[in-house]
Amino acid sequence: MSRLPLVRHIHFKRVQPFTSISKLQAHIVHQNLLHKARPQTYPAPLPLILTFTSSPVYTFGRRDDPSTLDAAFITSLREPLPRGKHAASHERAGAEVVKTSRGGLTTFHGPGQLVVYPIFDLKGASVRAHLKEGLDVRSYVRLLEETTIDALAEPCLDIPCVRTEHPGVWTSLPGQESAKIAALGVHLRRNITSYGLGLNVNTDLRWFERIVPCGLGGKRMTSVGEIWRRKKFMEGRGRARGRVTHGHKSFLTRRWVEGFAKGAFGWEEKGEGALASYSVCGVEELRRGRFGWLGLGDVDLSADVAEKETSETTREPPRATEREKEEWSTPGGYPQSPDEIRSLIKAAKNFPGDRNGFESPDDGSAH
Repeated sequence: MSRLPLVRHIHFKRVQPFTSISKLQAHIVHQNLLHKARPQTYPAPLPLILTFTSSPVYTFGRRDDPSTLDAAFITSLREPLPRGKHAASHERAGAEVVKTSRGGLTTFHGPGQLVVYPIFDLKGASVRAHLKEGLDVRSYVRLLEETTIDALAEPCLDIPCVRTEHPGVWTSLPGQESAKIAALGVHLRRNITSYGLGLNVNTDLRWFERIVPCGLGGKRMTSVGEIWRRKKFMEGRGRARGRVTHGHKSFLTRRWVEGFAKGAFGWEEKGEGALASYSVCGVEELRRGRFGWLGLGDVDLSADVAEKETSETTREPPRATEREKEEWSTPGGYPQSPDEIRSLIKAAKNFPGDRNGFESPDDGSAH
């Protein structure tokens, strides 16, 4: 009998509808909560890390309710970015607006961005076998940030980043103000984690012009691609562009997952097979035999239904104490007004921008 891995990782090769991933995440969180409520009946799920790229979406946290905002404003958020007539279909697509169960405010996910959702029990046996006291919310957030900093510092990426007084991961070039390259938004219930971080690899940064990133006026977002282009310009290579390839993105994903698994679970000390990684095209592929451990059954993962807080509203959710309900989230940002968005869109019409996706046929396809 083969030995079970210590932690599992599922990577989605193609751009995914945000709602489908959210529903998959809710199902996995619910499995963890069932185990905590009835450990003799429901086995403990192994820690799982989801990595994916989302179709364009503005997500609202619990402190932001899109239903209270002006309809014209929501419509303006959904407008696609200005593109040429020969742009690919995913480049012409507008953004969805989705209410989520995480804390915090508004943020953006879309092509060119790596999103990471670790789902596990901060005080579970897998963590405590490596860290005697497990993780608390502060050490967990620190681990997310430091894992990102270490991955971006690898020689093939060479992007020095820091933690600041503001949540997330920040970077800057000499003589320039710091900018955020990765934003965090984490939800905990009974120490079960959900959501995670969004790391801008080759994201079209114009999407962020419609919100105030992190709720911090005067701060801006950046990406791996933008940093590379600025570096080349400063090194005297004129207008040369930094090309972010599928290989860079794959390396960054693998390096991040390995670094996180090492910090949270000590997987490197457990030998070969302790980290099991799977690469799939979409959520429906997870219904195949090798993913039976997900227990999807007839769970609806379609993208045409709004996200439901499955772990908290259905299937006899276990009760949690006030202490166990601890929730933490990085505010994603404040939306701009409709007039501000219209002026930004008008001003951006001649902006060349990046391709709205990674340099890869898989990552560039829309769903």
